[in-house]
Amino acid sequence: MAVTCEQEDDRVAAAVVAILWQSGVVDDTWLGPVRALFDAGEPGPVPAHASNTMRTLRTLHVALDQPVVPTGDVPRRVEGADDLQVRLAALLHSATPTLWVER
Repeated sequence: MAVTCEQEDDRVAAAVVAILWQSGVVDDTWLGPVRALFDAGEPGPVPAHASNTMRTLRTLHVALDQPVVPTGDVPRRVEGADDLQVRLAALLHSATPTLWVER
């Protein structure tokens, strides 16, 4: 696997936002495997799959601040976006503690 280019991390984050927006439920069970991935990391070069995951989560964190219109309706924020942003920041803190602060 290679580090993604062509803004795949943006497109994956947009897909996650669309799913969250349409479902109306912020289910964060998918963060468990991500936590395990980050916890298994070791010093040295970051593997491509971990880098891709970090980049996608950063984009998702920013996207959750914005009202979205994935279906052409009235723009609105994802329900529970603030809580998910807190969990994402805590997760990203484990990968980049100098940038992300656990709230």
